[in-house]
Amino acid sequence: MFLGLDLAWKVDGNNSTLAVLTGDEHAVQLKTISDELRSLLDIESFVEAHSGATTVLAVDASLVVMVSTKALKVLSMSATPCGQPAPRRKTCDPQV
Repeated sequence: MFLGLDLAWKVDGNNSTLAVLTGDEHAVQLKTISDELRSLLDIESFVEAHSGATTVLAVDASLVVMVSTKALKVLSMSATPCGQPAPRRKTCDPQV
């Protein structure tokens, strides 16, 4: 049994989707799909109801990286090969 989870950006509020597949190295068949999972509890309940001892769960989830405002300012002002701040770079040498 295989489960594929597309985790919503905001789990409690947006829908996540889970697909249940059965099969082996020769063939795979979609058993069921749920696209109305709106909370972590919904996801947990669905996984428990559709998994066994040898189930594989694949998760597609967004990674959130918190970057400070100061770090963003430093990154946006870093020099480019054209000597201009990165956000305003328009006339750079394409070979650089």
